[in-house]
Amino acid sequence: MDRMRFIAAPLALSFMLTACGGSPTPTSRNDAETGDIGNLMSDPFANGTPPATTVAATTPYAVEACKAAIAALNGRDPATMKGKKLADDLVHVSYIRPDDGKRWQSRCRIDDANHLTWAQFDAFGDGQQGRWRTEDTVEFSVEGKSLHVKVSTEGELMSDETYPLSKLS
Repeated sequence: MDRMRFIAAPLALSFMLTACGGSPTPTSRNDAETGDIGNLMSDPFANGTPPATTVAATTPYAVEACKAAIAALNGRDPATMKGKKLADDLVHVSYIRPDDGKRWQSRCRIDDANHLTWAQFDAFGDGQQGRWRTEDTVEFSVEGKSLHVKVSTEGELMSDETYPLSKLS
């Protein structure tokens, strides 16, 4: 009976890890694990995560939309943020929180001309991207010289902000 438990437990663990996408054996180290964030900035998929299938970005305001979304989500001034387009539909935004000097980073995936999805990046100093926040709906539109952004979480409006484009550049 003890021999059966000795064999069954590792098999069950292996099955559970495989079923949830995990690996029962260690994998090689990558740039995200070693903290080489420079490589991740130049190649957003360096950590082995394939790009999500999305509609090609159809907005010339991808960086501005990401800054506005992250500002609205976190109650921050978008003028303090730096943004960089990493791919046609992927933007990286960062800012320094003034009260404690911590650097916060996020990524936005442009889903279409008026919607994006965001994820936290390097939240634990590990160079890893967090999960895409699909429970949040982020809509944006350019109206004259302003960018309007609405953020809803599971259908509830959380933020509705308008920023001058000059503050987002």
